[in-house]
Amino acid sequence: MYRLSLILLLLSQCLHLSASEELSLLGSLKSHDSLTVVSEIDGVITSLGYDRGEQVSESKSLVQIDSEDYLLMLAKAKASLALSKADMKAKRARVERYRKLKAKNSLSQEQLDNAEAEFQISAFTVDLQELAFEDAQLDLQRTIIMPVADYWVTEKLIEKGDWVQKGQTLYRLENFNKLEAVVYVTENHINRIHPGQSVTIYAEALPSKTFTGEILRVGIKPESSKNSYPIDIIVNNRDGLLRSGFTVDARINVNIEQE
Repeated sequence: MYRLSLILLLLSQCLHLSASEELSLLGSLKSHDSLTVVSEIDGVITSLGYDRGEQVSESKSLVQIDSEDYLLMLAKAKASLALSKADMKAKRARVERYRKLKAKNSLSQEQLDNAEAEFQISAFTVDLQELAFEDAQLDLQRTIIMPVADYWVTEKLIEKGDWVQKGQTLYRLENFNKLEAVVYVTENHINRIHPGQSVTIYAEALPSKTFTGEILRVGIKPESSKNSYPIDIIVNNRDGLLRSGFTVDARINVNIEQE
């Protein structure tokens, strides 16, 4: 009798510990990693490498902006820098000459001070011209915008021949290797959900396929429009079968005893 009671007790505990249920939560997919490409200079678009829906390559540029004006500005900056350096060199030589004359009492201190001040001003001018030259180099480099691998063009907002301004959005890119599903749970279930929990994903568009996911974030405040808590799930999409906007069913096994 004692042995039978012990077996029944252990069986009861096992059943009690393993009690769980599967939550089925509907949501939609969005990109987990996106980029907005903006112009860093003003100019005319001379070439566009990609259209909407195309995957970008590191070997082919996204955008090319007319570089003629920037080549000219670089040449001017280079010439101005060379002139400033020549002027500084001449004023340094004068200071050295004046110091020798002052040592022989053949020059006043005021004349030496003035020469040294002019030399300092010329040195500062060289510093400024070097910065201007570096800026001109950067602006020339910015006429070509290269993409990052593994991204797709989701929006192309300009056309060849358009005039664009600094800060203007040119493209929007998304990486689909990982997607993010947003689902919502009620207050009755929120305490059963935690980051790192595994999730099985079913997509309406691919009924015969299953995908794996993991809970990334758990909301701490309900959304007023839904009166439920947002849950963000990272979904592995290495095969590229899923897309942003797909409706998905996220299945999460939770322990009933955690309520």
